Amino acid sequence: MQRHGKKRAWCVLAFITLWPLIGCAPSDQLTPRYSLVGEWIVTSMEGTDLVTNTPITFRFAPDETIAGTGGCNQFSGAYFVENDALRFGQFMVTAMNCKKAQNAQEKHFFANMGLVNQFELAGDTLLLISGDSDIVITAKAMN
Repeated sequence: MQRHGKKRAWCVLAFITLWPLIGCAPSDQLTPRYSLVGEWIVTSMEGTDLVTNTPITFRFAPDETIAGTGGCNQFSGAYFVENDALRFGQFMVTAMNCKKAQNAQEKHFFANMGLVNQFELAGDTLLLISGDSDIVITAKAMN
């Protein structure tokens, strides 16, 4: 009986010692979801020019939530990543009264986000893509 107790103690000690190393994969082996994590600012968008001094920003969190501003209203929701596929859940959006140009920009932003089905990263640039290759939103990393 004593022998099994020592064996079990060694197994527990080995597990506790090695556990931190199991979760420390090199950054190039991280899942695609983690490559999106961080804050982004939209630099171009299909269908409209960006309104001066009305930035569109968003933040991908590790828990698969996204939050940001469409230029006037705040939004939040969920995102789902599998390999280079990306889709968004329904967004919750505040209902502030904005200027006409801000409203138009925001409308295009949310419409384009609804079209996104994949993404591509090139350095600090994020391309949100619709269909096979239509880039609908381009964003730069803020951090």
